[in-house]
Amino acid sequence: MMSWMNLRDDSVGLYLHVPFCDRRCHFCGFFTRAIRDDRVAAFVSDLLAEIQLHGRTETLRGRTLETIYFGGGTPTILSSGQLLSILEACRRNFLVDPSAEVSIEANPASVEEPFLRSLRKGGCTRLSLGAQSFDDAELKAANTPHTAEQIKRAVRAARRAGFANLNLDLIYGLPGQSLTRWLANLDAAIALAPEHVAFYGLTIEEGTQFHREAERGHLNLPDEDALADMYQEGRNRLRAAGPRLPAQSGLLDRSRVAGIGPQRPFVPGRSAVQHGGVAGGIPSAGVGR
Repeated sequence: MMSWMNLRDDSVGLYLHVPFCDRRCHFCGFFTRAIRDDRVAAFVSDLLAEIQLHGRTETLRGRTLETIYFGGGTPTILSSGQLLSILEACRRNFLVDPSAEVSIEANPASVEEPFLRSLRKGGCTRLSLGAQSFDDAELKAANTPHTAEQIKRAVRAARRAGFANLNLDLIYGLPGQSLTRWLANLDAAIALAPEHVAFYGLTIEEGTQFHREAERGHLNLPDEDALADMYQEGRNRLRAAGPRLPAQSGLLDRSRVAGIGPQRPFVPGRSAVQHGGVAGGIPSAGVGR
């Protein structure tokens, strides 16, 4: 179903939701479904039909797509052919700016260089890796499907594939996390020189494994003072790292970036145009479920 936020009669960003995951992380409260070949094929077919349907209606008539954002879920669970067929359907059915940013979220364990090279050649311009942490114990406790080494390999593969715009997402306030461990995660991300780093405070969403553990009193979470320190020290660390990040990195106003949960990320570098646009009141449409 296509949804709208603050539409105006000008350019617009398109969000494409791919709901599949190999496994559900213990912090994840988003709508996801277990991957199955027949289910994925049916989803792609339905999504292509929905894009074509909206292309024949007044939905985006007269509006230019400046951004296309594949989110999830884990969009890179789909094959590169499936993802590019969706992108091509957008180009056939909507007016897409030739310089539109095409951003795709990825799990570090789900990408290899040939796959990324195919996406880059097909017009994807920005890769957002859900790193979350560089501490393997934290990653295991959160039930993520990747390791710290896989994050590093994914970054190297993305660079070789030609991605010049790379984001790393991190979470602070994970169970048992200290300020020292959090800053070590941030340093590890900075060392990889992404164009953009976003960090988010953990929120315990109802229905998640972390929520069930918290309800039983089995989750050792940092207190509010510790979370405040993590946020502030993380912000300071990114300020200090500015000169070591790529030339286009810099400090952005946090209010311009869409975050998950009540605590907004602090971001150096190039945020997704889609995220900054939605937070700043630029219209956005969403397709998929």
